[in-house]
Amino acid sequence: MTKRGRPFGAKQKPKKCVAEICEELGFNPFELLANVGKGDFKAIGYDSKTFDKVTKDGSVVSEERITLDQRLKAAAQLAPHVAPTLKAIEHTGEVDLSVEIRRAKIEEIKARLKAKE
Repeated sequence: MTKRGRPFGAKQKPKKCVAEICEELGFNPFELLANVGKGDFKAIGYDSKTFDKVTKDGSVVSEERITLDQRLKAAAQLAPHVAPTLKAIEHTGEVDLSVEIRRAKIEEIKARLKAKE
């Protein structure tokens, strides 16, 4: 009987193809997202943190190249690759949550403590 499916450890072709293209271009998407998340404008290729924008009324406004919204989106996209996703665990079997206190046992422990004194 022959085994079906892809071999254990084999990469899926579309992902492998994208990874090869990124490697050939010297591009690391995780590094880009991390630099956006940090707000590192120089690592992304900008000379300055801000740029001047001309508004409709003709005034010039200085705006950040990497906005807080962009930084948050980059961090959210990277988070699943950095921190593990915790899954719920199903507990099986009986769990006895009742607490049974035996007066005789307590008295015995008290007696031992008094004897040590």
